[in-house]
Amino acid sequence: MKKRLEKLLEKSEDVVLRIELIEEATRGLLYVIKAKIVFINDDSLYLREIRRGDELVAYSYYWFNSMGELIEGWDNAPHHKDVETYPNHNTLGMALKVLRTQT
Repeated sequence: MKKRLEKLLEKSEDVVLRIELIEEATRGLLYVIKAKIVFINDDSLYLREIRRGDELVAYSYYWFNSMGELIEGWDNAPHHKDVETYPNHNTLGMALKVLRTQT
């Protein structure tokens, strides 16, 4: 994953200012990565992925504007059981949205 982030930075240097690695750890069979991507307009994307081998077990991606206000987020935390794409869901500002397809 770290190499993927480095490639992303190389390929997106016209829009990505920097990538800050917050955590990278192996916990038993799980690989955890947390990072912050800062864009040239000062927006930021926080990402967290937990993988077991090639399987993505848990994820969250949250995009904030330069004022720290949530623009949009995607995750699979199991807290919206009424969503048809449970546990995968999308948050647009303060509104919960159903993902078009399950990931």
